[in-house]
Amino acid sequence: MTRSILVLVFVALASIASAQATPDAVRLRVYLAATPTVAFRDSLNVPLTLATCDLPPLAPATQSIANPTLMRVNDPARPLRECQINMATFFTALPSPGDYRASAVFVAAGVDSPSFASTDSFSRAPVVLPPAAPTVVRVL
Repeated sequence: MTRSILVLVFVALASIASAQATPDAVRLRVYLAATPTVAFRDSLNVPLTLATCDLPPLAPATQSIANPTLMRVNDPARPLRECQINMATFFTALPSPGDYRASAVFVAAGVDSPSFASTDSFSRAPVVLPPAAPTVVRVL
C-alpha cells in the first residue's frame, strides 16, 4: 500500500512589498526533534516551477506524520493558497528510525528569506512489508 503523507510547512509572509524579490525556489530544512534549533540537514533548492501551486490549504496535522513524501508551503503568488512539492527522495534519505521537525525558506536570486518556525514532528520509520505469499501449498 502506497501512502502519501504530507508534511505541512507554512512559510509566513505577511505581504510582499514591491521591492522584495519574487521567490523562485524553496529549501526544506530538517531538525532533529531533540534539538529543534540546530539544522540537521537541508534539501537542495527546489525550483517552484516543480511545485503544484494554487492548492487550497490543508489543516495542520493533529499527530506526528510517519514517512512523509510531500511538503507544502504557502503559495508566494497567491495569498491563502499553497504549493505542494514531492520530496520523497529527500525524506527517504533521512536516517531511520528518527524523529524530526522541519522548516522552509524561500530563495530569490540566491538570497534566503527568513526561516519559518519548525513544524510539528514527523518520523522516519522502517517500512515493514508483509512476507511473500507461499508459492506452493499442499495438503496431504
